[in-house]
Amino acid sequence: MRLFYGETKTMPIRAKFVALASLFFALIAFPSVSPAADNAFVRINQLGYVTGSPARAYLMSKGAETGATFQVLNAKGVALFTAPVGASLGVWGNFNVFAIDFTPTSAGTFTLEVNGPMPATSPAFTVGTGKKLYSQALANALYFYQNERDGQNQTARWPLDPSLSRKSACAQNPHLPAAMRPAASPVK
Repeated sequence: MRLFYGETKTMPIRAKFVALASLFFALIAFPSVSPAADNAFVRINQLGYVTGSPARAYLMSKGAETGATFQVLNAKGVALFTAPVGASLGVWGNFNVFAIDFTPTSAGTFTLEVNGPMPATSPAFTVGTGKKLYSQALANALYFYQNERDGQNQTARWPLDPSLSRKSACAQNPHLPAAMRPAASPVK
C-alpha cells in the first residue's frame, strides 16, 4: 500500500489471512440465495397483462409439480385467485415447464406465488389497459427503428452538398398510420 510518494507499507500476513477467512466465512454463512431457489422460477410477461384478458405465465421447475397450486397476490399480499398449476408443456433445458393460466380482473401490481413441491414467486407485474402497458414499448421500438434504421431528416445538416441530403423514409411512408409517423421537426 502506498502512503506517500516513495513510501510503502505492506499488510502483515496475519491481517491478510484474517481478512480472507472473514470473507470466506461471510460467503458461507450468509448466502445471497437459498439452494431451493434455483429449483423453480415463475416467468411472466414483463410488460404486464391486460385487464379482463386471459393471461399466461410459466412455472419452470427442475422436478415434478404434482399437486402444485398458484395464487395471484395483490400489492398488499392478499390472495385474489387460487388455482392448480397447469399441465406440463414440455422441457426447456434442465426445467420442466408448466402453464399458469389466469384472468386478471382489476388493474394494479401483482405477483404469482406457486405452492407445491418446489415453491416459487414471480417478480411483480402490472395489470392495466393495453394503452398503458404497451405505449412506452411501442414508442421505444419506433424510436429505435427511426434512429438506427432510418435516421432523422438530414436536409439541414448538409447545406454544402445537397446530394447528401435526404428525408426520413419513415415520415413519408404512406402505409404507416399517421399516428406512428415521426413529427416533423426542424434539424438545427
